[in-house]
Amino acid sequence: MTVAARLVTIVADTVTDAGAELAESARVRVGKETCISAEALRFGFEALSRGTAAQGCELVVVEVEGQVLTLESVTVP
Repeated sequence: MTVAARLVTIVADTVTDAGAELAESARVRVGKETCISAEALRFGFEALSRGTAAQGCELVVVEVEGQVLTLESVTVP
């Protein structure tokens, strides 16, 4: 849940910095060797984003090789 919580904070801050109200989507690259489950990350993100600027944001998780954990983009309207 710590990764999801940090991700919510970064997405919400990005939305605020862009002068928007909500994010449409966020794209994250997660390495298979990180032991981070895409489903668990989506679940945690959804639960923790309620009431924030990240609420309702579609979290797109792209699984890649290695130990990568990268927020690639945040789309705002």
